[in-house]
Amino acid sequence: DAYDPGRATALVIDEWGTWHPQARGDTGLEQQNTMRDALVAALNLDIFVRNADVVAMANIAQTVNVLQAMILTKGERMIVTPSYHVFEMYRHHQAGESVRILVGSPTAGSGAPADPPVVAGSASLKNGRLFLTLTNVHIDQPVDVEVVLLGVDRPSVRRAAGRQLAGADVHAHNSVDRPRAIEPVDAALSWKGGDRSVLRLPAHSVSALELELA
Repeated sequence: DAYDPGRATALVIDEWGTWHPQARGDTGLEQQNTMRDALVAALNLDIFVRNADVVAMANIAQTVNVLQAMILTKGERMIVTPSYHVFEMYRHHQAGESVRILVGSPTAGSGAPADPPVVAGSASLKNGRLFLTLTNVHIDQPVDVEVVLLGVDRPSVRRAAGRQLAGADVHAHNSVDRPRAIEPVDAALSWKGGDRSVLRLPAHSVSALELELA
């Protein structure tokens, strides 16, 4: 904002993602991809959506195997990871218009200024549909959030659908023996055509809502 208020130069975020100390393998770096990594993916994607006027490109490292991969292989077998599901859930943000989201949330941690909020998210608008993503980073506590749509014309919701990604614990992951241990499920929504609703975010979860506006 200080050096380029006119947005003349875009930012490219190269090789973002997690690199855990235990990452190693026979053929180089390898690490399992868990719900913890899915939360990292969601938090980063939300940052990119909220700053779409600045970020022109962002590349996760890596797509297949190695570090925060969306696909893991073992011989001729392959699985998709929790990070893969986050990317799939966030796909509706693509080609949308980023809109402002205000999240009131307690912080996770000891109360230090740099502690992140328990709930973070982003939103975009495309073809009369509002796409909202929310992440609850709390390790073991669900969070009930009230979603309120604010606008000049007070929009209402004609139809709502949502999915959520969570696991038994933050270390839950898919494997070649259990390839579908972690995958999105339908979210319980209570929209009645108004402009607000209450949604429960499970512990260490990622939620994606698609709202058709009247």
